[in-house]
Amino acid sequence: MKKLVVVVEDDQLASQLYQFYFNRYGIKSFISDNASEIIDFVHREKVGLLIMDINLTNTFIDGKKVDGLEFTKYLKNNETTKNIPIMYVTGTTLNYDKETESIYNDSVDVITKPIINFKLFIQKINRYLDI
Repeated sequence: MKKLVVVVEDDQLASQLYQFYFNRYGIKSFISDNASEIIDFVHREKVGLLIMDINLTNTFIDGKKVDGLEFTKYLKNNETTKNIPIMYVTGTTLNYDKETESIYNDSVDVITKPIINFKLFIQKINRYLDI
């Protein structure tokens, strides 16, 4: 059984591009614009990689608004989901400093949007899916 890529992305165009390329390269995926929608899903399914938009705008956990970084902390503190590899995507340029150090430590990769080279992006994803 193929592992699944779960994408949390609140930009509709980016989500459509992910879906197009995942279909093109035969990658099984689940895409949502709201991280709280995927909580139960990631507990039930075998997830090979979670692609997380750092700057989520419409996600709430226990009534509190959270971004992609806070949602990652939630997942990393849960026994069932703590080992899911996370790849961050962001439209923001990140300079390496103390503030962003945790971003790099909590993820397997950080990709800047817009993604120009989808072939390379798909190759990076496949590394975590054992394809």
